[in-house]
Amino acid sequence: MPYDVAVLACCAVVGAFGVRLLRRHLAFRGRGIVYADATVTSVGTPLEHGGKTVDGVPAELAFVDRLSGREVVGPARGGRYGRLNAAWEGRTVEVRYGAHAPEDFRLGPHGHRRPATRELACGSALLYLALVPVAARFLPGPDLGWVLLLYGLGWSAVMWAALRRAVLHDLRRRRRLRVSAVRTTARVLAVRERRDPRSDDRGTRTYSPIVAFTTEDGRTVTALCGSYTSTRRAWPGRDIAVRYDPADPAVLALDREHDHDGLLTGVIVLAVLALAGAAAAVIGAILLATS
Repeated sequence: MPYDVAVLACCAVVGAFGVRLLRRHLAFRGRGIVYADATVTSVGTPLEHGGKTVDGVPAELAFVDRLSGREVVGPARGGRYGRLNAAWEGRTVEVRYGAHAPEDFRLGPHGHRRPATRELACGSALLYLALVPVAARFLPGPDLGWVLLLYGLGWSAVMWAALRRAVLHDLRRRRRLRVSAVRTTARVLAVRERRDPRSDDRGTRTYSPIVAFTTEDGRTVTALCGSYTSTRRAWPGRDIAVRYDPADPAVLALDREHDHDGLLTGVIVLAVLALAGAAAAVIGAILLATS
């Protein structure tokens, strides 16, 4: 009995967090949400060290509130408010905000991606985690079998979806660069570093440099490059070669000397995790069949 109470309490806490994320997601997709086109008025200078990848490129945005008609100016805050992967003066991005709070705006899909989509996925996952043990108590058969089956199926589905998303996104980016890429030299302004805490000083690190370059038509672009794994760090102040799409400079990649992205490693990890979920589901099905 105490065990059941503890499980239900944990499920209630996890489910409450899931509901909170879903409510936040719905709050930015309701009838009171206003969409507007914002213009990048200035691009800031990123910190050389210590910043986070989710912060993106620092920039100031300006747009006209459709309800009041007044101009709103504010920074791209990154994190759950959405981040700019690339910015240049005059670039137009979509923002959305509550009808009576234009200063509390978030970036739309043209900046990076809708953060509310991330909240929807996380909230749904937490609700799923909370409901599976509860459902297992009322379904016929051993609880462990149902938990392994349902968790395994859910985990496998999420990993396969992440795998598909990662592969398709990378293929689209590479296809665009292969068709119309322009090669130029960029200056590294800052480096965002992420290290696995389980590895020692000789372990592999992931670097995401922020670079600045000038396009053929004279635009000065500041961009956060995709994460790549390398033992050769691109230090701030160093010049490196990049390839970008002239129609949309936000689509860019480092050259082959520096672009050691972790796509293959990520694909292998996601595939192994998906197979692990499938194996758990199979074990759960066997337990149910033999009970």
